[in-house]
This record gives sequence, structure tokens and C-alpha cells, in this order.
Amino acid sequence: MRELRASGLRAWATMDAGPNVKVLCPRADRDEVSRALGEQDGVTRLIVAGPGPDARVAAL
Repeated sequence: MRELRASGLRAWATMDAGPNVKVLCPRADRDEVSRALGEQDGVTRLIVAGPGPDARVAAL
């Protein structure tokens, strides 16, 4: 991640309790960050996702 940020890309990594790393970045940097991550040794699967729909309150 430090190398990506040093190159001008905005990307930050986080992990949950398992072995899965999540990388957060602005949509404008998504394609470049995805490409760079896909080239890393050990990356076996790359899923690109965005935010879901706005929250709403369901009528009862």
C-alpha cells in the first residue's frame, strides 16, 4: 500500500478476522489500484465492489 500511495494513488488496506484483505480507494483510482493489486504475488482472487444503495427505512 505504501508504494501505491507513494505513486499518487489513494488506497488503504484493512483486514477482518480471516485471511481476506480489503482495500479501500476512491472510485477514480479503482482501475489502477485493481491492476496493481492483481499483479502482486499471492493474490489469487480479486473482487471489485462499490458502495451499496442508500439506506432507507421500511414501512411497517
